[in-house]
Amino acid sequence: MKPKDQGTRNETALVNKAKKHGLKAWRLAEGGGNDPGDVAIETAEGDVYVVECKHRQQLSVHNEFEKAAGKVKGVDHPFVVAGVALQWKRPFRVEGQERRVNKEVMVISVDEWLELISR
Repeated sequence: MKPKDQGTRNETALVNKAKKHGLKAWRLAEGGGNDPGDVAIETAEGDVYVVECKHRQQLSVHNEFEKAAGKVKGVDHPFVVAGVALQWKRPFRVEGQERRVNKEVMVISVDEWLELISR
């Protein structure tokens, strides 16, 4: 599968997972240099989080998170951005299985995490 197709599939899967949890979620249009991120997810309270999605074996988490945060700040949105997250889906080979197993993590800043859990 081509990397672009793999990325689109990953973004769509995240949107579908968020919707299963009762959240409003949608993929954001690519904007080249004005790309705001990959997915927007709106909470029940109306807060919108922009997520940069990555599906790759290795990732510099700190660098990618900083880039995602910078992209969001540099673009006008039709909504107020409450926070930024980085979703990383990493494929792993498991002995005895033909297909790779994907493990996902969501990265947010410590301040945003503390704000979320203190509600």
